[in-house]
Parts: sequence; C-alpha cells; structure tokens
Amino acid sequence: MLETLRYCPYEKILELDMPQLLVHGKKDMVTPCDRTEELAKKSKKSKMLLIEHGTHGFFDKEEHLHEVIDNTVHYIKEVLHESCVNSDGFY
Repeated sequence: MLETLRYCPYEKILELDMPQLLVHGKKDMVTPCDRTEELAKKSKKSKMLLIEHGTHGFFDKEEHLHEVIDNTVHYIKEVLHESCVNSDGFY
C-alpha cells in the first residue's frame, strides 16, 4: 500500500495530451469521487463516467464491471472514429 502512495496518478493524468476516460464508482471508499470529478474538470481531453453504485475496482457486482467494460469499448470506438475523421478527412 505504501508503494502506491508514492505515485500520484492525478498529476500524471494532467500532463497527458490524449483522450482519457475517467471511470469512478460513486460508492468508492478508497478514493474520493470528488477527486476524480475535479480531475475531469481540469483535464482538457477527459470524459467522466460515474458508476452509480460502483465501488473501488468495480468487482463487487458483475453488472458494474460490465458497465465499465461496455462504456470503455464505446469510448475507444468514439475516439478512434474522431481520430480517423479529424486526421485524414475521411473515415
């Protein structure tokens, strides 16, 4: 646990210049949800996904994990589509 405290993902995420999907469970007791919401506001290319009853890691209920996976796949497809259209002018 102490090893993870040395790494601050919030600072690193703000340095990234790429699309980011920030996923957080509203019932997360490990990392406060408001920290991720604050990060989403500060990060230029981020999109926030809140899982209504999700906990840390989303392993408490299979439906939460499926919601994360489904939304992540959708986000990746969306980003790839935008990248293809914006870079070459065609899909």
